[in-house]
Amino acid sequence: MMKRTFTIAIVATLTLGAALWAADEITVNTYLKVKNGYFEYIKNVNQLKRDQTGTGSSMAVQNIQTNTHELLVIAADAPTNGYAFFRNVTDNTDYAIDVGGQDTSGTFIAVMRLEGGDIGLCRLHPTTPLYALGVDLSGTNILAGVDLEYWINED
Repeated sequence: MMKRTFTIAIVATLTLGAALWAADEITVNTYLKVKNGYFEYIKNVNQLKRDQTGTGSSMAVQNIQTNTHELLVIAADAPTNGYAFFRNVTDNTDYAIDVGGQDTSGTFIAVMRLEGGDIGLCRLHPTTPLYALGVDLSGTNILAGVDLEYWINED
C-alpha cells in the first residue's frame, strides 16, 4: 500500500493602524508539501509583503446552502476586496463549499472548492462580488448547509 501525505500550511499576518501607516502592512507566508509515493513537492514562500491602502476588514461565518449559490455578505468595513482567507469549518469530508462569481446571466462559476476543513488564501479582485454554494459530495441531502468562515481585508 502506498503511503500518501498531503500537507498544507498557510499563515497570513496583517498589521493595521493608521497612526503607524507605512508600506508592507500585509505579510503572507505559505508552505505547501505534497508527498505521494516517490513523488515529493515542496513550495515555500516566506515574507511576501504587500501594501494595504485601507484599514477595514470583514469577518464572518456564513451558512452556505446547497440548493442555490448565494452572495457572501461582506461588511461595508471592507469596501474594496483585498486579501482573503476562507475555511470550510465542517470537518466532514462529505461537505464542500464552492466559491466563485457569476456570469451576466446569473449562472454560478466556481473557481475554488473547499472540502471539509480546507482553507484558501488569495487576493481578490477589488470589486467583484463573491458567491458560494454548498456541495454534497456523498449524494445525500444536506439540510442545514455548510459553514464558511471568511476574512476579507480591504485592498
